[in-house]
Amino acid sequence: MRDLASRLFISPGEVSVSLQRSFYSGLIADDKQTVNRDTLLKFIIYGLPFVFPVKPSSPIMGIPTGHSAYPLNIIFDDSEIFVWACSEGTARGLAIEPYYKNQPKAVLQNSYLYAVLALTDSIRLGRKREKNKAAEMLEQVLINRKTIDELL
Repeated sequence: MRDLASRLFISPGEVSVSLQRSFYSGLIADDKQTVNRDTLLKFIIYGLPFVFPVKPSSPIMGIPTGHSAYPLNIIFDDSEIFVWACSEGTARGLAIEPYYKNQPKAVLQNSYLYAVLALTDSIRLGRKREKNKAAEMLEQVLINRKTIDELL
């Protein structure tokens, strides 16, 4: 748990509480080791927009997210850019609240985490075409265990 907490820039206590909540909700199997990938995908697609609603705010510098980030930025060319506020960010766009305060630090160190979280943001804030493509890609990653690069 300490290693996971360190990589995500959250406390071990937060990791522990999150894992307990995930087990209780059925996102983690009875063995407390295995993620219920089908359940997780359903939660992301149908629950995430309600649990973590998003309303873009004023333009700031940050890290691109949603369809503004890889891999969806390869598919969709849109002038509207969404970002997580971050002093190390390289893009200017409408601010999107991340799931937790230190998320931008964590994604700068882990490209897989970054791509998956950007895809989930597409489900939270995207138009129908972005939501559908993000859901399709997340299914390939979570259920079929494809890499992000294999999706393109």
